[in-house]
Amino acid sequence: MQLRHITSIKKYESEFVIDHLNIRDLHLDYVGKSLYDYCFELATKSNLQSTFLDEHYRCHPEIIEFSNHYIYSSSLGQRMLIKSDLAKTSSTTNSGLQWINVKGTMDSRKNENDREVEAIYQLVEHIKRENPGKSLGITTPFKHQKERLRSRLLPLLSKNDEIIIDTVHRFQGDEKDIMIFSLVVAENSPESKIRFLNQQKHLLNVGITRAISSLYIVGDHQYCTDVERKFGKNVLSDLAKYSSRLNKVID
Repeated sequence: MQLRHITSIKKYESEFVIDHLNIRDLHLDYVGKSLYDYCFELATKSNLQSTFLDEHYRCHPEIIEFSNHYIYSSSLGQRMLIKSDLAKTSSTTNSGLQWINVKGTMDSRKNENDREVEAIYQLVEHIKRENPGKSLGITTPFKHQKERLRSRLLPLLSKNDEIIIDTVHRFQGDEKDIMIFSLVVAENSPESKIRFLNQQKHLLNVGITRAISSLYIVGDHQYCTDVERKFGKNVLSDLAKYSSRLNKVID
């Protein structure tokens, strides 16, 4: 349930390499396929069984339990054994999963939500005071929101800060002591944006499991809870209701 690879190789560069090495008959595609894709195809052709990596060591139990129940168990029929170091995963203030309730609006032209940006600005100020020396990442599914966050938070950043602001795709494989996840979607969002998030289970899975100790989800809690009425059971409303059951919704 991870994201597909991202490559910086251009199509013409791939074609040049293939021609230079005279391997066109191998039908390789460096842009469209990763090494994993080729290995998976080979394993399938060879009738090799896949192995589920069933031990988890990174996240605070509250964080990984969401993925365990709503993503791995429901989609793959398996659960992971949580073997996280509790001393390490509880080393920040407000460890575990928190939902910061922000009733914002989505920009009509860009995938931005300014109310969430302002809430994150205040949250980062608080986190930096309370958790000196801890690494911090801020992520979002949308490029426009990433750019808006980088611009707004610039006054809070120093050369010594370990603060990374990027899209979920760029965070795959990374981890931070504290993660902030800006959802962006709101009451006025086009249906296509909601469908995009709800159909991308792997995107939400990667986004929330980058956090070691503390995860802050920033978004309209009531709206995300209610999208189930219109779109049926979905991962976004599951996440909102999970935070309610933890009693971790902060207005």
